Amino acid sequence: MSEYKIKQSNSNEMQDIAAAFLLGRNKNFLDLGAGGAKKGNNTYLLQKKLGWEGCCFDLREEGTPEDDESRFILNNGETYKERGNTLHNVDCTTPAFLDILKENAFPQVVDYISLDVDMAGVKTLKNLIEGGYIFKFLTYEHDLHYSRNYEAMLKQQGYDVAQSKLDEKQVYVRSEDRLWNFPFSKEGIESRKYQAKDILKNKGYFLLFEDVSFFEKSTGDTLHPMEDWWINPQYFPDSMLALAGKNLHFIECIKQIFNACPFLHDEDTFQLIHATCLEEK
Repeated sequence: MSEYKIKQSNSNEMQDIAAAFLLGRNKNFLDLGAGGAKKGNNTYLLQKKLGWEGCCFDLREEGTPEDDESRFILNNGETYKERGNTLHNVDCTTPAFLDILKENAFPQVVDYISLDVDMAGVKTLKNLIEGGYIFKFLTYEHDLHYSRNYEAMLKQQGYDVAQSKLDEKQVYVRSEDRLWNFPFSKEGIESRKYQAKDILKNKGYFLLFEDVSFFEKSTGDTLHPMEDWWINPQYFPDSMLALAGKNLHFIECIKQIFNACPFLHDEDTFQLIHATCLEEK
């Protein structure tokens, strides 16, 4: 991949490219905690360029009309309607979420799940499993970077907060250099990450890349872990298991997956993925 660069990715950490390389074209997705319709979205590229279909979910304030996307319209102004999809304002931990999947005749085997629902991640996983759904590829955002930065931040800011007293009402937002009220804590983040890990391992899923990370300008080459990327080994060759890694920058993960890409698809599909995602440097 050294002679190529990514031509287009709408995801923040190239989750859409990973899904394309692993799964190809004309697949299905569940985008849980989808956010904006285009910018920063993990499934826009898959739907618009590779023929994927799927359902998007994200919560808005109570009482918000179903067709009001004002919270999610970013600088490019694109809405889910313009994208050709619907953003469901439904809690993914509830029976109502499963009801929507049934109403849309959504397949029990999901090709790709993008799961970024903050505190609700474990409950959402359990809801999907109890509903009989399985997946081929999952990107699970656990936000462990908040946990790892917490103590250093407190010391830097002069806070004397015993670790045992950190609760679910504080998290550090580096861009604003302050504490703010939000449902995260060091203990909560770590607990949910490892609960999810246990659930998925016990169900036979394989942790392809643990603690997929990103860089920040303010911290140089320090890695900030934010997601786990899982695959279902039933749907991939055994050789994929040898790619497994931990604490890698997301671009390194993409490179690893790209090396396997030609062995996962027929020639036409591989060429389409290549043309969609890559260009010469």
